[in-house]
This record gives sequence, C-alpha cells and structure tokens, in this order.
Amino acid sequence: MATDAYREQLVTQQQAVQGAGATTNEYWAVSSAVLSASTDKASMLLAMQGQRGTDPKDLKFITATVRVDFEKSGDGAWRVANFTVLKKPQMNQAGR
Repeated sequence: MATDAYREQLVTQQQAVQGAGATTNEYWAVSSAVLSASTDKASMLLAMQGQRGTDPKDLKFITATVRVDFEKSGDGAWRVANFTVLKKPQMNQAGR
C-alpha cells in the first residue's frame, strides 16, 4: 500500500508508535478535497474525526487534518507516496 520510497519512513513511524504503547485509534474522513491529479500522481487533503481507546470511561474523540500523496505503481495500483499531518490530533474527553 506504500511506495518503496515511502515504506522506510512508514516503518519508522510504526516503530515509534509501538514503542510509545499504542492504543486503538479509529479515524473517518469527514471531508476531503483533491488538490491535484494526473494519470500517475494525486494529492488529497483529508479532515479526519474518530476516537481513541476502547473503554467508554476513557474514550477520547480525536480530529486531525492530513495531506496524502499517491503514486500509481507499475501494476496499476495506487500507493501512498507521502503522508503529512498538517494539524496534529486534538483530543476531547467523551461527554465533555
């Protein structure tokens, strides 16, 4: 799902999360925009909302804004070429 060029950065990010004691995060794109598109590249802006955690007592609502760049691979599949967090996740306690 990631380009060869982006894969090393993705692995580093995943290892950092694992070392920090990752928790369950679920995100949904609530708004999106295509910034650019060609036959083999595209960029999108996504506004995300979701939740962190599984225990209803500690559930946090989260939002983030990201830019995702895609490249079409030789086999015709679209792959993530870059993922940039533009606005870091904001967390609010459930019920507050």
